Amino acid sequence: MELTLRAFFCPCCGARLDPPVHKLVQCAYCDARLQAEPEAIAEDSSLPPRHDFPSVLSQARHGRFEMSWLHQAVTRPELDTLHFQEIDADRAALIYLRRTDKDGRSQPGPLPLEPLTESLQAYGDPGLAAHTALEWLCNQPTGFTHALEVAILLLDSRHSTARIYTAGCPRSLYWLSGEDAGITDLAGYVPALERRMLFEARDYFSGQPQVQLAAFDSLVLVSAAFAGRGDGVYADGTGALVQGLREQLGEDPLRLVTLAKNAFWEQRAPAARDEVPHNSLNVVAVQARPAQPVAEWKPPLLQELGSPAFSLACWSGGEDFLELLPLHNDRSVLVWASNAGLPWSDEAAATLRSAIRDVLDRPDHGDNENPRLAVRQARAAVPCTALLVVQMLDSYVRVKYGRYGLPHPIYLGNRGWSRGDGIMAFDEGGEVSLEPGGGRLVFLNAAMPQGPLRADGLAAAWPGGKASNLYWTLAKLWTTPPTGKALDRLLQAAAGDGVRLHPGTVLLTAR
Repeated sequence: MELTLRAFFCPCCGARLDPPVHKLVQCAYCDARLQAEPEAIAEDSSLPPRHDFPSVLSQARHGRFEMSWLHQAVTRPELDTLHFQEIDADRAALIYLRRTDKDGRSQPGPLPLEPLTESLQAYGDPGLAAHTALEWLCNQPTGFTHALEVAILLLDSRHSTARIYTAGCPRSLYWLSGEDAGITDLAGYVPALERRMLFEARDYFSGQPQVQLAAFDSLVLVSAAFAGRGDGVYADGTGALVQGLREQLGEDPLRLVTLAKNAFWEQRAPAARDEVPHNSLNVVAVQARPAQPVAEWKPPLLQELGSPAFSLACWSGGEDFLELLPLHNDRSVLVWASNAGLPWSDEAAATLRSAIRDVLDRPDHGDNENPRLAVRQARAAVPCTALLVVQMLDSYVRVKYGRYGLPHPIYLGNRGWSRGDGIMAFDEGGEVSLEPGGGRLVFLNAAMPQGPLRADGLAAAWPGGKASNLYWTLAKLWTTPPTGKALDRLLQAAAGDGVRLHPGTVLLTAR
C-alpha cells in the first residue's frame, strides 16, 4: 500500500517516524511497514502541535483478559495514578485515582493506592475498597479537605466478569459489546468522594451491576485529561472516542488505545489546539478472550441418526445403549442409556425398549407423548445411571424429552440465540417446538447446574462465562451444518474451556 507520510508521523498509530532514507519505513511503535517516496514527505502544519508527545505502551495478559495501556506524558509531575494489580490467579484490578479541589482541579498529595489494593485482595469488593481509600485519606495527620476521584475494575477470569466502582469519573469508562453492537457508558453518577460521605446515611459505595463480557468485548478506561475534567479549558476527547470506538467493535486492545489517542489530538477544537492538558493522557483497553483451543484434541466416535424432520448427532460410549426407535404417526424416539460403563445384555436392552414403547407407542391410547413417564418406567424396569429419552414429532417439528442424570438441554434458534421463551421445562424433562431450518437442542452431559435452558444461563456457571469457547461456539453454531461436525465443534470448545463432557452429549437439529 502506497502511503504519503506527512511530518514523519505513522498514519497507523500517530508516532513520529525517523526521516526515511529508503522507500520502506517501519514504525518502531506499532511495527507498521510503510512505503513512501522520501522526497514527497513534507511537514503538515494542520497536525496538532502536541501530537508527538512521547507515548509508552504496556501490554499484559491475565487469565482471559488482554490489556493494552497507552500512557502519554504531557506534564511533570503527574498528579493522577493508573495502576494494574494482580489479585490472585483468577482476579486482577485496574485502578485510577486523582485528588481534586472543589472545582475539579488536580491537587498534589498522597494517593491511597496501597490500602485500596489491600482491601481488594482481602474482600474483593470495589465499593468497600473505595471506602477504605477515603477513610485512609481522612485519617492522615494533615486531614483531607479535597475530593477523590476513583475508578476500580475488578476483573474475574473464572466467568469473564467485571465488578465496577466509579466516583467522580464521568465519561471515563465504556463497554464495547459485540452482542449488542454498541457502546455503554459505565461510569455511573457518584460524585468524587469527600470526607462527609463517610458519615452520611446515603450509600455512596455500592458498585455498579456486574458486567458479563463476551469474547472480544472490551472495557475502555480513560484518564481525567482525556475526558476533559478540570484543569483548564481544553477539548473533551470522549466525543471523538465514542464515535471511533463504535466503528472498532472487536478490534485488538492495541488498536483501540492507539486510535483513541490519535482521536484526542486530531479532533480537538481549533481553540484548544495550543492548550496542553494539566495531566498526562492514559487510555486502557481490556478485552476478554477465549482460551486457546486444545491442539491435541482427538474427537470421539460420533453417530449420526435422524428422521424426516430432524437430524441427530450423538456421542455414545462403547458400552452404552443408543437407538432411534420408530413410533406410530410419524414419530420416533431417541433412547440413550448408560450403566456406569457396564455392557448391556440383550435381555436388558429388550426390556428397556419395551418399557419405552409401552408409554410412547400405544395407538389405542390417548397419552402417547410423555417421555418423562417413559423415563420413570424404564428406570423401574432396568437399573441405569443415566437415561435420555427424546421423542420427536415430525408433523409438528416438536420435541419432548425426559432425562435422568443429565442437565436440561440448551435451546438455540436457527440463526444463533433465542430467548428460550418457547421451551417448557419440568423437573424431569421438557418440550419445545424447534424453528425449521436450524433450530437446535444441545444436550451437554457435564457436571453443571440442572437449570440453564439458554446460553446466557449456561454462561453464568460455565468456566469462562460468555468469553468461553463453548459460548462463542454456540453463538456461531448455526453456520455449521447439522451433522457430527457441529457436535464435534462443541466437544472441542468444551475441552478448550477445561471441562470434561461425557457420553450422552447429543445435538438435535430441525432440518
